[in-house]
Amino acid sequence: SFKDSNDDGIGDLRGITSKVDYLAELGITAIWMNPINNSPLADFGYDVSDYRSIDPMYGNFSDLKELIDALHAKDLKILVDFVPNHSSDEHEWFTKSVNREGNYTNYYVWKDAKVVENAKTVPNNWQAVFTNSAWEWNEKRQQYYLHQFLAEQPDLNYRDPNLVNEMQEIVKFWYNLGVDGLRVDAVKYLAEDEQFRDEPLKDPTLPVSMFNVDHKYRENQPLTYQIIKDWNQIVKNLASADGKDRVMLQEVYDNVTIMNSYSGGVEYPFSICLNGDIIYALTKGMTARDFTRHVQSWLDAVPQGSPPNFLVSNHDNNRVVSKLGKEMADTINMILAVLPGIMVSYYGEELGMEDAYVTWEQTKDPSGLRLGKEHYLERSRDPARSPMQWDDTVNSGFCSANCTPWLPLSTDFWSVNVAAQKAAKKSHLKVYQSLMRLRKSSTFQSEKTQYQINATDDSIMGVLRWADDDKKYLLIANFNTNWTKPLNSTFINIFKLNNITTFTVYCSSINSGYDDGQKITVSENMILRPQSAVILQNFQSAASSIIVSSFLLCISLSIAVMFRLSEDHLFC
Repeated sequence: SFKDSNDDGIGDLRGITSKVDYLAELGITAIWMNPINNSPLADFGYDVSDYRSIDPMYGNFSDLKELIDALHAKDLKILVDFVPNHSSDEHEWFTKSVNREGNYTNYYVWKDAKVVENAKTVPNNWQAVFTNSAWEWNEKRQQYYLHQFLAEQPDLNYRDPNLVNEMQEIVKFWYNLGVDGLRVDAVKYLAEDEQFRDEPLKDPTLPVSMFNVDHKYRENQPLTYQIIKDWNQIVKNLASADGKDRVMLQEVYDNVTIMNSYSGGVEYPFSICLNGDIIYALTKGMTARDFTRHVQSWLDAVPQGSPPNFLVSNHDNNRVVSKLGKEMADTINMILAVLPGIMVSYYGEELGMEDAYVTWEQTKDPSGLRLGKEHYLERSRDPARSPMQWDDTVNSGFCSANCTPWLPLSTDFWSVNVAAQKAAKKSHLKVYQSLMRLRKSSTFQSEKTQYQINATDDSIMGVLRWADDDKKYLLIANFNTNWTKPLNSTFINIFKLNNITTFTVYCSSINSGYDDGQKITVSENMILRPQSAVILQNFQSAASSIIVSSFLLCISLSIAVMFRLSEDHLFC
């Protein structure tokens, strides 16, 4: 979805390479790409048919090397998706496992049928994420296989030492190719209970379903943590051997405590669980107190040695504008930028892109197609995956006017695009670039950087950042739909601002009514428009007068991540 280089309507590696300068101008530090392996696309690449391949629709290994070299030349890192819980049922491993061929016999989770009243049935009551039973009968092998997602995505068996060794070699393979990190998909499902016990019902009066069972026997098993630890050790050994920084991101959607239990802490600080909390909590009507509570709960749970991280959208979830409305586009980016740790941005969020409308006939996502024409939009992830908007030409510069993009563009591409926002005096893009410059400042990059986060009421969230000098940056965000005067006595006392009489606007949302470089007198208070935000500084600098003219940013087939493990920016 980022950039198509050959007019087949599909974004590809060369397309990303052609936009490396844009990524560098954004100011991000890394990109993360969704799966690029060979795949029959039952789940758009998350059903891998060859772990040591690149699907020809995206390019080849030469194209990947060209992209890696181009990114590294701009001091940008690259992460790729790794899908280890399951493969495609079209992988040769699965065919060989069905046929019980040598070491491949137990590469997948196979179980005999359970006999109930002389009839064969599934081994237990486990439910799949995308379907009903997590078990599928294979006539040739005469056994059921486990699939925690689609039947076309059979689960790999991490209790088989041959499979464990195979996957460790694949981890090494990708790092040795020169990628700087892996984003590990669906981590909590890697291992299952050895006894394959039925999962208890949450409500015994209701039937078995994905949402009415406690998944205690197929999620977050002790073996899963050991698998991740072994991969972490591989990364650590590689870094010890060549001195190169690498990272491993874990995707786990669960409660805050469990998610953070996957981060590597002091022993493996490069191993980080992505924050899956706010991305689902962020909804229209969310208050400043709500948002602050979610931020603080994550910060409280992060293990020592691990950097926090914050993201609010990705390829599986709606964009910020589609969740909260256009007025919140800058405000959310500004909040994420001043929070400690890694900022993760989905491509197009720097422009305030919104989800596209995708008709039933245009729908590609299997999770939407399975629901049929009347309900496909309830589960389809296609709207958030629409092509990047580069300019106002036909197909918005994603591909030429002669091709058909794999998904339709958002209908506002003619006004919400890179070219228009570069040319504008003030734009979402220029706000984002200012934010990336701020994150690279000494205040944010210092080992002594500190922060204070608070919501003084349901409307106003504040974040104060400082280091070892008197320079302070203060974010004020208005979540309300009314005008507000934030610099009241309560706010000033909470953030201990009594000795500051004047602020200068470092950065402001385009809907704030304030200009960068403008003076704010504390005693006169300020009036903040609905759903807008400002970042103030208590000193005058050259930077504050040139904000509008400089650029920094992030991407889509990918994500921007941090490698100093402090204040970095991951783009996906």
